[in-house]
This record gives sequence, structure tokens and C-alpha cells, in this order.
Amino acid sequence: MGGGGMENGVVNIARNLPRETFDVNVCCLRRGGVFGDRLPVPGKLHVLNKPPGFSFSCIRMLRQKIFQINPDIIHTHNLGPLIYTSFASFFGHSWRIIHGEHAELTKDELIIRRKFARKIMYKGCRCVHTVSSQLQNDLIELGFTRNNICTILNGVDTNTFIPAPDKKTAKQHLAIPGLSSDDFIIGSVGRFGTFKRHALLVSAFDELASLHKNVMLILAGDDGPGKYQVLQQISACRHNNRIQWLGFQKNIVPFYQGMDLLVAPSINEGMSNAVLEAMACEVPVLANTACGNSEILADSEGGTLASMENPSELTQLLSSQFKNRDTLAEKGIAARKTVTTRFSIEQMTTNYSNLYQQVAQQ
Repeated sequence: MGGGGMENGVVNIARNLPRETFDVNVCCLRRGGVFGDRLPVPGKLHVLNKPPGFSFSCIRMLRQKIFQINPDIIHTHNLGPLIYTSFASFFGHSWRIIHGEHAELTKDELIIRRKFARKIMYKGCRCVHTVSSQLQNDLIELGFTRNNICTILNGVDTNTFIPAPDKKTAKQHLAIPGLSSDDFIIGSVGRFGTFKRHALLVSAFDELASLHKNVMLILAGDDGPGKYQVLQQISACRHNNRIQWLGFQKNIVPFYQGMDLLVAPSINEGMSNAVLEAMACEVPVLANTACGNSEILADSEGGTLASMENPSELTQLLSSQFKNRDTLAEKGIAARKTVTTRFSIEQMTTNYSNLYQQVAQQ
């Protein structure tokens, strides 16, 4: 339950399902995290503290926990939890399992043993869901059965993620050292996974800052294998005084409201919660043509899809956005309209509710 997009999605589902119908418990194999406190009943977060490597004792603990809770449905997320749940339910009970895939499968996920594990264990699931239609198509093209795969799009709370009444005032409230209300703020929100390509963004921004004054980059997020390398890169930048790492922000809304542009250079997305949240705050998006980004922005005027293969390309894209910043307000309005129309949290919750009740009756 660390600060990541998938974890955020789990919390959003748990918080928005009707309490009179659903009783939600969340079980973490390894550790809890900051999002655990956001669950509707934090006491129903169960942490097994799995040691590194494969753990038979964790299978036993998970099996005991499942029998203790006695759920109608077990909803697993990504491969590790599916493997442990599949082993824990092999003997003595046939649990109804729904499995969720939240990102495109990387080369590491497509090695023979992991691909084989998915093919076998998907067959034991009542349903496998993805968070974008393109991700569903990718799984089918990879040879996974289409019979039990469906798509439920991510959604965002448009009552929480709202536009700033005044952009300049929102920037002043951020209290970031050296930030002026006239500065053009470029933002990035997410964990430091290498596929998020923070390093590419930092390199491109350092070049952008040589070309344009009054630009600033803010990075919100923590953890991930690339964190310390990126922080060292920032320290070595020529314009590091215009780059602010904010760490994990429990309330990210004010930072979205102060941004002029959100950049999402990730090469691996299911459907980015950060992109949807920023758009709900009327922040236009510059996004790489990754799986979920294409689905969000394909028919929207709320952002720009572009290939970002190297820092020079991204610098040019950022420079173009900066030079045309007078049009960004209109793009921001279109961005929020896209989210409220197609990616509301109410629609997402309804879709999960319908899926859960359908599977529970099987």
C-alpha cells in the first residue's frame, strides 16, 4: 500500500463501494504503506511481512487469513499476489478469484516461466480485468484466452480533484523556494520506476531551462528503484535550482492546481491515475504514446500525445508547449471535460460493483 497508482486505485475502489453491500479487506504480502490509512476501515489491512524470495510460510499465512475472512471474492493485483493466492487456494476450497493487470507486460514479465504462470493461473480466475482496452488487446495478442478477459477503465474523483480558482494564487500557496507566480510549472507525479523515465524528463528540462527563463520542474513521488539515481542526476544539473523534488505528498491536489503542464514520459502504462487526476484539475498533459495514455488522449483536446525517444525530442516538445502556453487554459478545460465524461470514479465503481456481484453469483 505504498504511494503508487495501482495502490491508489485499490483504495479508491474500497472507499467508494457501497458499505451496505461490500465489506472490503486488503491483504499485503510484504508490507503496508501510506495508503493503508485511506482505507474505509484501516483495521482491515492485513500485512503478512513476506521475506525476500518465494515463501511457503507466506502461502500458509495467506491461506489462514483467507479462511479467517471467508471472502466471497478474492481480487488479486499483478502476478505475485495471483501466484500466492492460487497456491493458497489449491486444496480444500475453490475460491472465486478476479485478477487485475495494471500495466503492459515488460520483457521480464514475458520470460517463459512468468508467461506460463499467467496462462495457467488465468484459467483459475473467474475474470481477468485490465485498466485499458489496449492492455486487454495486448494480452489477447500474447496468447492469453479472450474468454475471461475484460476491461474496467480507471476513474478519478472529480469532486476532490478540481481546478484552481486562480492559477497564480495556487502557485503562491505552494511555497516552493524560488517559485514565482509567473513561472511556468511543469509537473511529474509518480513513483521512481525506471519505466517512468524521470531521468529523461530531468535531462530534457535542464536543456529547456537553458533556453527559457521562468520555468520550473516539480517532481512528486517517492520510492522505486530509480529514485537515488534521479536525485543524483538532479544535483548535477546546471539548473538544479529550478527543479524541486517534493517527495510523497499526502494531498497532491494543490500541486496539480499549481501546474501549467503535466508530463508523462512513461513507456509502460495501463492507465495513469496521475494523468487523469491532473486533467481533472484542468491541467493539460504531454504524454508519451504508451498504452493507457493513448486511450485517454486519443479523442481529447486536453493534451498532446508524442513520441519521446531522447532528451532532445522532449526538450523540443516542452519548448513548444511553453511557447504556446496561452492556449493551455483551453486545453485544461477540455481535459477536465474528458475526465468527467469518460473517467469518473462513479462509473469505475459501478463497473467493479457489477463485476463483483456477477462473479459472486456464479
